[in-house]
Amino acid sequence: MIDYLAKEKGIEVTLVTAGQFALYNAYLPGDKQKARLTKKIEEVYAEVSPDPIPPNRKYLQMELGGSVKDDDEKDF
Repeated sequence: MIDYLAKEKGIEVTLVTAGQFALYNAYLPGDKQKARLTKKIEEVYAEVSPDPIPPNRKYLQMELGGSVKDDDEKDF
């Protein structure tokens, strides 16, 4: 998802959250975040959340933070 948004839409994603849990935070030091990039979102959620995604739910609501790379850099 992060690669797609960067390549196809010119968006640099720096933060991905699901509720109160940060699934990805580009500003944190170390390799912890880099390792998460190769995993499925539901795997990362299972690592950071004490509660699993309910088995009957087919989605995970996420919020993204970052910037759009164009003539005037804009945050979203």
